[in-house]
Amino acid sequence: SGRGCALRWLSRGDGVLELPLQSPGVGGLVPGDGVVVEVSEGELLRVAALAYLAPLAGMLAGALSARVALPGVEAAALAMAGAGLAAGWAWSRARLRSRPPRYSLAPGDTP
Repeated sequence: SGRGCALRWLSRGDGVLELPLQSPGVGGLVPGDGVVVEVSEGELLRVAALAYLAPLAGMLAGALSARVALPGVEAAALAMAGAGLAAGWAWSRARLRSRPPRYSLAPGDTP
């Protein structure tokens, strides 16, 4: 599709996924060579859980804490849910950047 790999969202800069220059089993890669990025099922589940569950938990915790602290104030619950969502997203992104998914490379078609 020309948009690249979704793992690029975990990159540190402009959305470019940096790969090691020489990866075991894939020799002589040069710019423009096609590769297939493979992620194991367990690693995919770990990353998905971090990416989706932390923001969800933050959103629910924020909304519930507002409902307990300020019962009947819907705006507070909405605001705290948004803050919890943002906090959960920031935490999960930091965790995923500190321990990115493990992947392997295989030769692929040149685009």
